[in-house]
Amino acid sequence: MTSIGMTQYLRDTRAGSGVGWSRTSGRPLTLASPPRVPGLTPDLQDTLDFLVKKLIHKQQRNLLRRRYYDYKQTASSIGLNLASDLARLGSVLGWPAKAVDSMVRRTVLDTWITPDEDSADDIGLTSIIEANQLQTLIPAALTACLMHSCAFGFVSAGGEGEPDVLVSFASAETATAEWDERLRGPIAALSVVSWDAQGAPDHMALYVPGLVVVMRRSLNTWTVDPSEYDETLGLPVYPIAYQPLLGRPFGASRISRPVMALTDSAVRTLVRTEIGAEFYNLPQRYVLGANPSAFKDHGEDVPGWISNLKSLWTLSRDKDGQIPQVGQFTQATMQPNVDHFRMIAQTFAAETSLPLRSLGVVGDNPESADAIMEANRELELEI
Repeated sequence: MTSIGMTQYLRDTRAGSGVGWSRTSGRPLTLASPPRVPGLTPDLQDTLDFLVKKLIHKQQRNLLRRRYYDYKQTASSIGLNLASDLARLGSVLGWPAKAVDSMVRRTVLDTWITPDEDSADDIGLTSIIEANQLQTLIPAALTACLMHSCAFGFVSAGGEGEPDVLVSFASAETATAEWDERLRGPIAALSVVSWDAQGAPDHMALYVPGLVVVMRRSLNTWTVDPSEYDETLGLPVYPIAYQPLLGRPFGASRISRPVMALTDSAVRTLVRTEIGAEFYNLPQRYVLGANPSAFKDHGEDVPGWISNLKSLWTLSRDKDGQIPQVGQFTQATMQPNVDHFRMIAQTFAAETSLPLRSLGVVGDNPESADAIMEANRELELEI
């Protein structure tokens, strides 16, 4: 079996460009419809159509979860109606990333289990692990798995300059599979290896039993390179799923709908608190009986916030000779916002099994060692 062309993906991952993003284009993968690839049999084209449609169906949700993980879901992104100046605050929260990373850090690769209890050295596994840098790639695959509910591992023969056995991973943004309930495993899989500056795929690999089909596009023309392998070895694709269920074999994301909704609520509360802080620092004052000319500058109305910033007001008597009355409204407190934020954090902690203090909410009394261990126990039980 020849290389399936995952080398670019490995280089991008090791260079830190991120799963699901092209190093050359800097844009996410975009799919509008399944491509028609000349050279594929009708059955293979049908399989390709099915898998590409799965990627399209999940694409928006996968990109949304990545936005939450990458701290890009700001107050304006969640539809909060803000004035232009306030919209530039860019308030975000790293709670979704915390929900993912906290579990990844607690998942430690301890040992490798081999058939017949052979040592990893005896069957050549150690050299494969080192050549493919699996100690580094597996945590990255776990991060993608927890972010999108699953990730996919691929095994192939290496090409020139590559390990003899090439092991690579892809997130659910760029790979998917067809699951067979009776066989309890994948029976077909697709990996989008690279794409152009517009986000359109230009290199894909299709896996079916006994066959790997590499498809490359150049100048809008697809070429096909099929490679057969021993079907008894099984499909060289392994899905890594978080909390798989019957009827949902590819699991569920740690960035669930409750996690996203609670994050949005917390961001809205942060924005309200920020607005409240502005009013808290700029007391709301009022003037009764003042001449309107006191609030004009060269004939133009002075904005209210500039009036508030003035350290000295010069007010003349009104037409009846009365002195204007100046007062200040009772200052509002931000404590209700703080209490609301704490309530949201407590709900988020319960949803993700995270300790409350890891979300930045700390009680007045320091926790004991036993309390800290108990707070982490629920998360450890989920691993």
